[in-house]
Amino acid sequence: LMLCASLTLARLYAARGEFDKARELINDLSLKMAQCSNPILNCTFDLCSGYLAGVMQELHHFPQWLKVGDMQQSDILYQGMAFNYIVYGKALLLEKDYIRLEVLCEEMYPLFSIFNNLLGYVQAYILDAVAKYNLYGAARGRAAILSAVDIGRRDQLLLPFAEYGPHILPLLKTLEKENQADEYLKRLLAETTAY
Repeated sequence: LMLCASLTLARLYAARGEFDKARELINDLSLKMAQCSNPILNCTFDLCSGYLAGVMQELHHFPQWLKVGDMQQSDILYQGMAFNYIVYGKALLLEKDYIRLEVLCEEMYPLFSIFNNLLGYVQAYILDAVAKYNLYGAARGRAAILSAVDIGRRDQLLLPFAEYGPHILPLLKTLEKENQADEYLKRLLAETTAY
């Protein structure tokens, strides 16, 4: 619970532009985790730390195993096993390795289907949209981002999109222009732009 709460709070700090507070929270948590010799807690902390590093675009703060995609490191977290793919995807995104990112997204979809993880699908579609946009152009990226928007619309999700703002803003602007009466897209674009 402490790890989940800390990641949520760090994400909120980052969303408010308080990156120093977000980093400080994760650094404090790192000291607490260093006192534990629990592989599940240590692995979970690495995933949280890597996720936040992706949000803050700090590739140097990714745990090494997540930078290289060593998924065996987190085999002990079966129900959350797909989260490591999201974090690894964030590392590939920052490295601009769009080919490996596209391949990784194809691997993610079956993993998210096991528990029908809709938030996982949103993240995977966003990552896939960025990869396709950079590899093949706006039309291919648009198709993938539409899948994420369709899921996000159901619960009015904003933060998962906003965290990828620098990478998806051109796609969201295009969608919003095409659908000017869509209030969700307007809000999504506004929040992503602000982020």
